[in-house]
Amino acid sequence: MPPHAQTPGSEKVANLAAPEVPQYKHDFHWIQTDEPHATRRKLILAKHPEIAQLFVKEPRTFLLTVATFCFQLYMAHWAMTASWFWVFVAAYVIAGTLNGMLQLIMHELCHNLCFDAVWANQALAIFANLATGAPSAISFKRYHLEHHQYQG
Repeated sequence: MPPHAQTPGSEKVANLAAPEVPQYKHDFHWIQTDEPHATRRKLILAKHPEIAQLFVKEPRTFLLTVATFCFQLYMAHWAMTASWFWVFVAAYVIAGTLNGMLQLIMHELCHNLCFDAVWANQALAIFANLATGAPSAISFKRYHLEHHQYQG
């Protein structure tokens, strides 16, 4: 963890003096400190335990996903009769924004933050992924959770 990213007291939790693994040309940057998300979470919860009340499932994600998907279907239908100029504007401004939002929803769903059942979060992630055009929901979950497991 770089010195500018430290919070007061973080040196008690993180092992900042650990030696680095030797670097090879074109290799990843490997460090032997604690995983930064977990360290920061412990520090924040120690200082503000009331934040733990915010760690809940958010079922409204389902409604937001379905509404966004339906709006994109409507925009695709609208684009059949619109001029090219407006299609490009809508694709850049509206579709680009909504696709980015659906990618963020997929991120939340890979952490199972909508439903209690894992399969329901995966099904909604696949549904959200339909509008983006490239199937990535399940592989994103795999590699993103691996990223969390081996970060640091």
